[in-house]
Amino acid sequence: MRVFISLAAALALAAWVPLAALPERPSPQPVVVEGGDGGFHWGDAAIGATAGFGTALVLGGAIALRRMR
Repeated sequence: MRVFISLAAALALAAWVPLAALPERPSPQPVVVEGGDGGFHWGDAAIGATAGFGTALVLGGAIALRRMR
């Protein structure tokens, strides 16, 4: 029973404290993010194409070896 009385007293006290007494948080400042030049990068495309071609060769070889057995 004492737990309920303590809980009721804590809730009553929390409701009694005015919100204006709480400290005001400062408003956050906007974050500015600068992007790249936005152009097409041939070096990145070459890396992706090479990786894709290598993956296709490995998978093709694995399929060919599987069928030979």
